[in-house]
Amino acid sequence: DAQHLMVWMGRYVIYHTGSATKTDNGMRAVSLQQLMTWKDTRWIPNDSNPNFIGIYRLNFLAR
Repeated sequence: DAQHLMVWMGRYVIYHTGSATKTDNGMRAVSLQQLMTWKDTRWIPNDSNPNFIGIYRLNFLAR
């Protein structure tokens, strides 16, 4: 499976679907609560999920 980066923005988690078209840039925003109940468990940010590799702080966002 391809790797994906999710960005936590406080109220929302933002991610890219991996594809884009002329009418859809592929960006999505969902609440953390929605994400934690996602049907596709590969996306759930949980220690028991082998696809979840952790939370990292991106320094350029901290400025």
